[in-house]
Amino acid sequence: MGRATLAAVLDEVYAHRPPVRAQAILDAVQTANAGVKVPNVPMPDRIFRKGFYVEGVIYLAVKLAEALAHAHANGIFHRDLKPSNILLAPDGRPLLLDFNLSVDDRRPVWKVGGTLPYMAPEELSALCESRNGDGPPRYDPRSDLFSLGVIVYELLAGVLPFPVPCNRPLEEIAAQLRQRQVAGPRPLREHNRQIDKRLAQLIHRCLAVDPKLRPETATVLADALRRELTFYRRIRRWAAAHRRLVLAAVSIAMLAVLGTVAFFALRPPYSVRQFQQGLAWYEAGRDDLALQSLNASLTAEPRSSEVLAARARVYQREAKFQLAFADYDAVDGLTPSPSIEACAGYCLNRLGQDQSATAFYRRSLEAGYGPPAVLNNLGYSWLRLRRLDDAELCLRRALQADDTFQAPHHNLLLVFLRRAFEGKAVPGEAFVHARRALETGPESGELCRDLAFLHALAVGQDAAHAKQAIVFVAKAVAHGMDVETFRSDPAFSTLQNESAFQEALVLRAAVQGPAEANRVIDPTNNPHPQR
Repeated sequence: MGRATLAAVLDEVYAHRPPVRAQAILDAVQTANAGVKVPNVPMPDRIFRKGFYVEGVIYLAVKLAEALAHAHANGIFHRDLKPSNILLAPDGRPLLLDFNLSVDDRRPVWKVGGTLPYMAPEELSALCESRNGDGPPRYDPRSDLFSLGVIVYELLAGVLPFPVPCNRPLEEIAAQLRQRQVAGPRPLREHNRQIDKRLAQLIHRCLAVDPKLRPETATVLADALRRELTFYRRIRRWAAAHRRLVLAAVSIAMLAVLGTVAFFALRPPYSVRQFQQGLAWYEAGRDDLALQSLNASLTAEPRSSEVLAARARVYQREAKFQLAFADYDAVDGLTPSPSIEACAGYCLNRLGQDQSATAFYRRSLEAGYGPPAVLNNLGYSWLRLRRLDDAELCLRRALQADDTFQAPHHNLLLVFLRRAFEGKAVPGEAFVHARRALETGPESGELCRDLAFLHALAVGQDAAHAKQAIVFVAKAVAHGMDVETFRSDPAFSTLQNESAFQEALVLRAAVQGPAEANRVIDPTNNPHPQR
């Protein structure tokens, strides 16, 4: 398979100027293999032949994450990921080598090893502890994800995220390196403007000091990286790299559109003119005038799916969900569409008809329309119907598609809360979703109330939860939640004698943020509310 390690490729692709095309990776492999006889080379992936360098790096990262997922699934942790332990086949495929320091998850880790620039913070701490004579450390497989994050950062930026000091004792180098890891790396986009914000955030998550903030598994990381190679994401990167060309094309397209509009605007049909005017009023926020125009259009053309769908959107924005559902249902009868069925299900949720909503969501998903909002809303419906196992399955699928989506974190938290009310112990995972719900969206009064219940119910498992329960009671009350909820509910009986709890019940601080949580989402809108 040749002798081109990723270290050799790094030296070559950044030898002159930062690479632009993914072909630079194959060229570097060929240079490293000069004079070496290699077997017949299969056709490289299209990304290497046609894509940008950033996409080539993502491709390598996906394959390496898949390799780690396979190893971890078999109980093997690598522990020494670095460019020199990755061989690139002549067609660009990365091969993970050198499991000399790997460990079996069934046995204790008696030795600490690795290569300093690529070692995770917890491994550096374990290194110092082992030299101090402490017991064997426990290896966290997410340490491998940190090392992979360092490699991908280096491939994209041309420099290490945490430079290593030289010519000093090992303990001093390890201590200084860990300090730099705690301080965090420089933003990846400062080194390479071809990297978009979403990809940069994913790589920085891998480099988090706290392993809990990294992707949960190598499989989750591989899925997230794979989404960065979808057609839509690649088009966006291409457009960012060819801004002038895109602007010129848009200008030409706008001229063509304006010419076409001018031609057909001479005498368009009455129903079309009213429809266009209705859309304009809708965009301007004048729902009353939008309804007048759309109603006039439907009077002239009663079976227009486009106009019915537009009117449904107006009704939905005005919270007239019964009227909106009627229009969506009519559109579905004329031109069935999974996205329209998802919107109909949303309206039924808002009307409290959760059982009926599930039928629309399931048909939408079966037809292949499955954005995270639809999965979340179906999980929300099952939760309201107390089918907790079905709710948990849908909500986990929503989070696999987008872990930065607040609503499924909150809804999954409520699944665990319902089970706790039934007498089951509060699992540690519930607090992970509680933290993510706070991180990924606005802090609402209902979310703070639910977090107060979660910690209160966990006091019996660990008394330390009492303090957090009181903190969230205070926040919920400050957001306007009913004080009697906390005074009368048995979940807070153990806190009634705490002076801090009584003080929290009378706290009326000025807060920013809504009282109600947004747990069911309009499928056609961005699921992430403004923070």
